[in-house]
Amino acid sequence: MGRPTIVNRVTLTIPAFVNVQLPDGSIKLIQAYSSGFAPDGERWVLVLDLLFNSLNLRQAVNDIMAGNFTTDALNINMYPNTALFSIDSTGNFAGCCVVGYHTYFYRRGVTPQPRWLFNYATWIAPHVAPGVLFQDVTGLSHEISETLNDPFLDNLTPPWQFPGLTLCQDNLETGDPVEVLPTITVDIALRERHEVFHYHPQTEALLQWFEMGATSDAIDGAFSYPDTTALTRSAVPCPQ
Repeated sequence: MGRPTIVNRVTLTIPAFVNVQLPDGSIKLIQAYSSGFAPDGERWVLVLDLLFNSLNLRQAVNDIMAGNFTTDALNINMYPNTALFSIDSTGNFAGCCVVGYHTYFYRRGVTPQPRWLFNYATWIAPHVAPGVLFQDVTGLSHEISETLNDPFLDNLTPPWQFPGLTLCQDNLETGDPVEVLPTITVDIALRERHEVFHYHPQTEALLQWFEMGATSDAIDGAFSYPDTTALTRSAVPCPQ
């Protein structure tokens, strides 16, 4: 695997408000973002997902057309301290905070079909959101793992329940089962010259967790990694 390469630097312009068409056909003016500063001066921004997705995916297409993104790479748009919020069918705030997703782009009518793997993720500065479960590379590690395990969003599994919840999924999204746990990251210290940097990648569910077996044939019988104590048994099947 080659070293990461920065292929473009882009600034997205976000208006203060945007018109959104709701399911009933009405148009509502929605605040597009909110922003503020952490105690150490780091700026954070919370953006309406509908608007962000349109701008972000359009930029990805532009980079594909320009040859910046390639089919032999994992193409990533990284944003500093940027999370997404959603609205409900009436235009009211419905929740936050998405810090990444993965998808792919393809070209119709061509054989073999070219496909571009794509991630959005945010770098979360250490003191932007005190007390949250994720920081620095948490979102990025989540999306990279899921892209490698479910690159085209069609890697289906037996329906499984999120730990401790009745919510179910049926795909090999390795980061999702862990993100509902009390502890989702591990602290990894890396030294560069005389400085030590602490990063917090997310623990991922292993394939053995999705297989729903009584035991795991992974090293040390693990169902998750790097924190093997995060998931101590396999997934519970979704109730019929």
